[in-house]
Amino acid sequence: MAKSYIEELGAWVKQREPVKPRQESATVAFLAVKENVVEALAAGYALTTIWEHMHESGLIKSGYETFRKHVRRYIQSPSPEAKATRNAVSPNTVKSPHKTADATSKEMPQAARMSAAESDILKGFRFSPVPNKEELF
Repeated sequence: MAKSYIEELGAWVKQREPVKPRQESATVAFLAVKENVVEALAAGYALTTIWEHMHESGLIKSGYETFRKHVRRYIQSPSPEAKATRNAVSPNTVKSPHKTADATSKEMPQAARMSAAESDILKGFRFSPVPNKEELF
C-alpha cells in the first residue's frame, strides 16, 4: 500500500530538521558554574575573561551574549524578595509637601506650573479641519 502524501511529507520534515541544541542546556550549564562566576567577579576579573576561560575549558558552550544575559538575569538582578522589600512602602513614610493635593501654585516649582494651553495639550489633541488663522501667525 502506498503512503499518503501527508505521511511522506511528515517523514521528510523529520528527516531534514537539524538537531538544535536546547536553549535550556545553556541555562543549566550556566547555573552549574554560577558560584564560580560570582567568585571570579568578586575577585575583579572581567566578564569576558571569565567567559573565555570557561568556554575554552568546555564549562560553557554558549556564546558570550548568552553568557552575559545569564549573568544579568541570575547574578546582577536582585532576587524577588529584594524587589518586594524595595517596593514596599513604610507606614512611617512622610510625603513631600510638593506632592500633596492641596499645594498652591506659589509652593510649586516654576517648571511644574502649566498654562491653560499646556493643560489642554495634556488633555488630548483635537483636530479641526478649519485652520485658526490666529494660531498660524
